Amino acid sequence: MKNLIICIIILFCFSCTNEPKLDGLWIISESYHEGKVISPLTISDKIKIKYGFPGYEGKESINFKINDSTASLPGFNSDEINVRFNKKGDEIYFKLIDENLYQDKEFDITKEIFLQNFLVITQTRPYIIELKSNSTYFKLIDLNHLIEENVNNVLNNKY
Repeated sequence: MKNLIICIIILFCFSCTNEPKLDGLWIISESYHEGKVISPLTISDKIKIKYGFPGYEGKESINFKINDSTASLPGFNSDEINVRFNKKGDEIYFKLIDENLYQDKEFDITKEIFLQNFLVITQTRPYIIELKSNSTYFKLIDLNHLIEENVNNVLNNKY
């Protein structure tokens, strides 16, 4: 009986996944390209909400939509770009939905940074993921986690 319980516990641990749900808004907390710190700066005529969470004020985000495998990626001195993403295992690839919309030179840096294969690195915390390619690195934090954390802090009077 003792061995059965141990086997069930081991199977349960292996069946539990710490895989984050790659859906919704993910705040870019760190980003590097070719070894240098980079910061996305979306320039757009559209109204954009900036986040006011302590430590993340004004940070840009990636909006993943798993229902149709699309994402909105922030611009680097350009407007945002809309892509399809393909995630297989621990890799993800971004591809423009409509290449004709992004022919202007202003999109060149944004395309260079995002349109490549990334390794998806998950942490022990499912609200943090890292995207890493040969030239680019992003650390992302789930916006829902930040909201929950801030609500808990307010309710527990930690401010």
